[in-house]
Amino acid sequence: MRIAIAVGVRVGWDETNVQIPVRVWIEDDDGAEMVRIEGGLNVGRPAGLPPGAAQLAQMAANVPFQAPHLGGYRIRIEAGENQDARLVLPFRVLTRPNQQGG
Repeated sequence: MRIAIAVGVRVGWDETNVQIPVRVWIEDDDGAEMVRIEGGLNVGRPAGLPPGAAQLAQMAANVPFQAPHLGGYRIRIEAGENQDARLVLPFRVLTRPNQQGG
């Protein structure tokens, strides 16, 4: 299956023009890592941006994912040198119910 993952990172005024690492990975309920994506972003200051304003940088990826078993998984996202921003998104892989005509 494929999973689409979209990430928005709010970049503060003092964080512009600096490389910000972004890490995304999928793990099962036991913490076993299935997929890892690592990258970075660098946001400049456009003309006319009010001093002190933050900006939203967005990135997305279509990720091939093979669920070895049914059950719970997590998408973990970290951004920043010190993992300043963290997010955990749980999801479950289930069997498809029988779809018999009626």
